[in-house]
Amino acid sequence: MIIIKFRHDIDPLEFDWDNTIDKCFDGMDLHRALLQGKNLSKSSFVKTSLRGAEFEGADFSYANLDSCCLAVSYGDASNFSNAIITNAILSGAKLTNANLEDADFSNSHIGAKFTNSNLQNTVWVKAIFSGDEFDNANLKNADFSEANFTEATTVGGKKIPVSFKGANLCGADFSTCINIKNAKFKGAIYDDQTKWSQEFNPKRKGAIKV
Repeated sequence: MIIIKFRHDIDPLEFDWDNTIDKCFDGMDLHRALLQGKNLSKSSFVKTSLRGAEFEGADFSYANLDSCCLAVSYGDASNFSNAIITNAILSGAKLTNANLEDADFSNSHIGAKFTNSNLQNTVWVKAIFSGDEFDNANLKNADFSEANFTEATTVGGKKIPVSFKGANLCGADFSTCINIKNAKFKGAIYDDQTKWSQEFNPKRKGAIKV
């Protein structure tokens, strides 16, 4: 028997399962669920609400979270490696110290904190960012093609993402990026509000000022 508890006196859910690996939670309301330390790898959360959920140390590796709501959730030290998190909402989520290597966030609304997290090889194609924090994150080989950074996102990290091709970088802050010269900016647009690290010339990398 698996029991999932919630905050604020919400009745717990009971499942006649031996474990939570490779299970289907599609469309469920898991608002404020307490999932700390649970192994949810390979499980499906399509169109599931995990708003306000707490899953510190939980394992969501290879999980499918397409169209899932993770807004104001808390997942310090969680594992989302190889997870599908497309078309999702992460506004206010705290995924600090997390392993998100090879995860796909395409077409998602982000607005989350990724401080000290491993974001190597992540995909963010056409994602929308709003006040995100990437302080000290590993962004090696991340793909931000056609993403939207107009809401003053700070893109800092140990290693700069490999591609911002076609992205909207107006208002974004790259002043703390390391190895920014190795990133690809062909077709990306920026404005006077975009901040760059010292001596970096975005035009030489193919970016377009608007």
